[in-house]
Amino acid sequence: MTTVDTLASFLADRRMLVVLDNCEHVLDAAAELVDEVLAVAPDVHFIVTSREPLGLDGEHVRRVQSLTLPDAEATVDTARATAAVRLFAERAAAAAGGFVIDDTNIAAIVEICRHLDGIALAIELAAARVRAMTPAEIASRLDERFRLLAGGSRRTQERHRTLQATVAWSHDLLTEPEKIVFRRLSVFPAAFDLAAAEAVAGDEDNTLDVIECLLRLVDRSLVVHEPESNRYRLLETLRQFGADRLTDAGETTDTRARHATWFIAFAQHTTPGLRDARHPTARAALLTDLDNLRSTADWCIETGAWAELAAIAVGADSFLFQDAPADGARWFEASVEHAAALDPQLAVDVVGSLAYLQVMDFGAFDVGEELARRSAALAEEHGVDGSSWACLAANQAAIYGDRARDLVASSTRALELADARDDANAAVVAIIDLSMGLSMLGEPSERRDELMATALERAERAGSPVAVHAVVISWAMSLVWGNEPDFAASLDLLQRYGTGLVSGDLGDVWMDIAWAMALLGCNEPGAVPHGARAARAADRQFSPNALHFALLVLAICAAEAGLVEQAADIAAYADTHLGASGYVGTMLAWRRERLARALGDLPERSAVSTMHRRELMALVDDVEAALTGETA
Repeated sequence: MTTVDTLASFLADRRMLVVLDNCEHVLDAAAELVDEVLAVAPDVHFIVTSREPLGLDGEHVRRVQSLTLPDAEATVDTARATAAVRLFAERAAAAAGGFVIDDTNIAAIVEICRHLDGIALAIELAAARVRAMTPAEIASRLDERFRLLAGGSRRTQERHRTLQATVAWSHDLLTEPEKIVFRRLSVFPAAFDLAAAEAVAGDEDNTLDVIECLLRLVDRSLVVHEPESNRYRLLETLRQFGADRLTDAGETTDTRARHATWFIAFAQHTTPGLRDARHPTARAALLTDLDNLRSTADWCIETGAWAELAAIAVGADSFLFQDAPADGARWFEASVEHAAALDPQLAVDVVGSLAYLQVMDFGAFDVGEELARRSAALAEEHGVDGSSWACLAANQAAIYGDRARDLVASSTRALELADARDDANAAVVAIIDLSMGLSMLGEPSERRDELMATALERAERAGSPVAVHAVVISWAMSLVWGNEPDFAASLDLLQRYGTGLVSGDLGDVWMDIAWAMALLGCNEPGAVPHGARAARAADRQFSPNALHFALLVLAICAAEAGLVEQAADIAAYADTHLGASGYVGTMLAWRRERLARALGDLPERSAVSTMHRRELMALVDDVEAALTGETA
C-alpha cells in the first residue's frame, strides 16, 4: 500500500478540512493526492493554494486579486481607504517608528502602490525601505525594483525574501515554450488581444502554439485576463522580469520590431474610420491600444522609421487633436524634424497637421502660423497638394489677430484643398471658419447661419461625429461673439443639437465651454458645473486657450455670487499664465466687461498671479463647491 493509499484510508470516514499550501512546484502530485483522497473520503474538503488550478473535476477556483489601489490623484483620506496604502503604512511604521502618511508623501506612496500593481509582497518590501529612503526616493527607483526590493524577514522562506526570487520561482516552473511566450509578451506595455499576442510572440515557422501557452500562463497567474474586454496583460513587475529574460535571450530587438510592425498595420487599418460614421469604433480602438501605439512610435523614433511614424500621425490626426495632443505633438515634431526623409506629400501633410495642433490644442498661434507657411512652401516647392489643416491653422492665427480678410481667404483655400482630398472633417471646419470671417467683415447673420447649416448638413452626410460636434460648438459660440451676443439663440441651438454628442476629449471641453457661456449669458443655472468641468479637462490635456475660456466664465460666476477675491485670483491666473492664448479684438469683449462690473470696487491687487497650477485647480473645485454644493 502506498503512502497516498494509507492517507486516503485514514481519512475515509472523517470530516475534515485539509490545507495544501504552495503546490505549484508539485502540482501533479498534489492533484493525484487530492483525487485519490476524495474518491474514498466524501466528507473531506481541500483548500489548495497554487499559482494554477489542479485541474480536477469539482474544483472551484478563487483567484486572489491584487490589493485595491488608490486613484492617481488620491488625497490622504481617500488613499488610506485602500488596502494597498494601508499595507504600506503598516509595514512602513513597523520598519521605521513614527512613520506617518501625510500631504508631503502621499503622492509618492500612491505612485509606489500603483506602480507595484497592488502586489502585497512588493509593497511590503518597498515599505521596508523607508528605514533609509523617503517614499519619493523609493518611487523614483521602481524601474530598478528587482535590485531595490530585496530583503524581508529572515524567517521568511528564501523564495519570498526578494521580489526577484518570488517571480523566478514561478517562472522556473514553466515549460520552455511557455517561457518563450512569457518573455516575448513583455514587449506589450499594456493590454493586448489574442491576435496581437500571436503576431508578436510567435515564430516565423508557426511551430510555437502561442494561444495554448498564453492560456497556460493565465492559469499560472503570470498573465492577467480581463474578461470585460477579453484582453490580456502582464502586471508591471512581471513585465519587467520578462523584459530582462527577453534581453538575456537576445530577442528584444526582433520582438520589438514584430510588435511595431503589428501596430503600424493596426493604425493603417483603423485610422480611415476616423473620417466617417465608423469614428466611434475607430476612436475606441485607438484609445484601447494607445499605449501600444506609443511604444510603436518610440520604436519608430529609435530606429529612424520616419515615414511609418509620420503616416501613423497623419492618419490619426483628428484623434490626436482631440484625445492625445501631447502624443501628437511628439510624433508630429519628430516627423517634421526629418521631413527631408519623407515623401513630399507626406511631409506637407505632417507639417500642416502639427501647425493645426499647435494653435488648437496649445494656443501657440505664432508657432502654428509659421508651420502653416512652411507647409505651403513645401507644397509649392514639390508641386504637390497643400495641407487643408495648415490653412485651418492659419485661420486660427487670423482669428486671434482679428484679421478677417486673411481668415476668409485662408478658409476658402482650405475648403478647396479639403474637397479635393475628400476630407470631410477639414471641409466642415473650413466652412465654419469662412462663416466666422464673413461675420467679422459685417456680413448679415443670415449668411452665417446659412453657412453653418451647410456645414452641419455636410457633417451629418459624412457621418462624422467630430464634424457634427465642431459645427454645433462653433455655431453656438459664434452667436455670442461680437458686440451684440445672442445668448438665447446660442442656448436654443445647444439644446436642439448639443446633447449626447461625443467626439473626443478636446471637443467635449469646448462643448462644455459653449454651454457655460450660453447659460451665463442667459443667467440660467448650470454655467458653473460646465465651466469647472471644462477647466479641469483643459488643464489635464494642457489646452491653454480652452482653459482661458473656462476660467473667465468661472471668474464671472464667482464674482457675481459674491466670491470676488476668488474671482480676482482666477482672472489674474488666466491673464498671467494664459493671456497669450486668449483671442483679441471685440469678439468676446462682453466677458471682460461683465467681469469688471462684478468685481466692482475690489481693492487694488497685483495683476500678476504667482499661483501654482495645483492651487488653481483647488480653487476651481472650491468655487464649484461653494456655488453648487457639489465637488468634482
